[in-house]
Amino acid sequence: MGFTDTVGKAFMILAFARSFVSKETQMPLTKDSEFKSQPRIDKRTFLAVLSEADSFGSPLWNGVADPESAASAIYDLIVVGGHDPAVWLAICGREHSFGTNPNSVLHRNDTRSWTNARTIRLPGLPGTQVHDPVRDSKYVKYNTVVDSVRDGVFRIDDPEFEYQHRGAKTIGEVISIWTESESNAYTNFIVTRVSEWSARSSDGEQDGTRDDHGVPIRVDIIPQGNPNRPGLEMQPRFITVHETANPRRGANADMHRRFVNDGGGSGKVSWHFTVDNQQIVQHLPLTENGWHAGDGFNGVGNRQSIGIELCVNEDGNFDRTIDNAAWIIRRLMADHGIPAERVVQHNHWSGKDCPTNLRRGGRWDRLKARLTEPQRGLAGNGTSRQGGARLFPETGHTIMMGFQAFWEANGGIRVFGFPMTDEFTALDSGKTTQVFERYMLEWDPDAPPEWQVRGRFVVPPPDYRDIVPESVLAASALGRKLEPAIPG
Repeated sequence: MGFTDTVGKAFMILAFARSFVSKETQMPLTKDSEFKSQPRIDKRTFLAVLSEADSFGSPLWNGVADPESAASAIYDLIVVGGHDPAVWLAICGREHSFGTNPNSVLHRNDTRSWTNARTIRLPGLPGTQVHDPVRDSKYVKYNTVVDSVRDGVFRIDDPEFEYQHRGAKTIGEVISIWTESESNAYTNFIVTRVSEWSARSSDGEQDGTRDDHGVPIRVDIIPQGNPNRPGLEMQPRFITVHETANPRRGANADMHRRFVNDGGGSGKVSWHFTVDNQQIVQHLPLTENGWHAGDGFNGVGNRQSIGIELCVNEDGNFDRTIDNAAWIIRRLMADHGIPAERVVQHNHWSGKDCPTNLRRGGRWDRLKARLTEPQRGLAGNGTSRQGGARLFPETGHTIMMGFQAFWEANGGIRVFGFPMTDEFTALDSGKTTQVFERYMLEWDPDAPPEWQVRGRFVVPPPDYRDIVPESVLAASALGRKLEPAIPG
């Protein structure tokens, strides 16, 4: 996830989770406070704590081209996972003083680990085990620190792992499993540090915009205990699109934020995002279900789909709202590996005439086409749509245009992995090509539209020097470590 606040407007990179620090999260913290929470600190404070500790010059960030941009990405991936960046920041401080402790496992073994993990839990995540001679124990060496945080968040939420098996919810409960030998001291450290940092954070939002229009994403999670926040665990497999059916002036995303925060009316309804022409508001963590699909307590729509409401207020701009919705849907598809055929209407689950406006005049078909439509890359029309790029600080490479659309629509990180090069003209085929961790994509302008962007499968695995120009290879992640892009 690339981000404008540190990389710069030259790329206009996506910032998925603009963080909203609510008064609820600024209540006094104790060991009985929830481990998972909406952000208790804003991104500015998160980055400032790391900077003040001289973390960005430490080996924690080895393998990362821009540590501050990677830290921004870490903040966002924690928030999107429904976790609190402040708690994870405290864990980093406790484990190795934000990477600055010279006597740590991190320093001795270049583990690039936020958490000092001993095993990998996230399926398919690259990494190796190293043996630390001082502690006489094995630890994971990750490719980057971003991978380690991604693995850590998954570990807490993994239904097959200890935290969920034992129903650990509070800071004290989670940390007692994390480190039984010093859980009290560890918990007290987290509570103290998070409380200090929360006091530094302003009650507001941080820099970060979406790529095209600069629309903010505000995170304001429905309070726990509300009747419309069931809190049932969810692993999203679908995205369900709704309309609010409220054309009144002022019936925008902020009005609906207040509506769900106040209990969701007599129906006790809730969903994950509300989109209008000016902003996107997140109401629920993506690991929890909402009541929005009308297919019952155990319905797939209610229990396995991300609910998105589009505002139809007469003083808004519905075309712009659709544009914003298309962007967030594509983003969610990429992050959760959801294919376009699982982006469905509310009507799919309950038969209700919703989303009403999208169901008329061909608007739904046009929206669905935008989710998978290939767009030309460098070899197409020679132009780059401003903001049509996404930088990955993990490798320092960018995806854009047709390759970005294909990557996001067909599984994203889970399927392709990170980009290992930027786009280039392949030496052997003459086609615009890009190498990812597990696949190679190429663009063929002479193919039918649906096949212009396609995977290039090469057996046996290629010698990249036969395909990638030397100048590209030298500047690539492949240039640092030559590995097959396709497992052989």
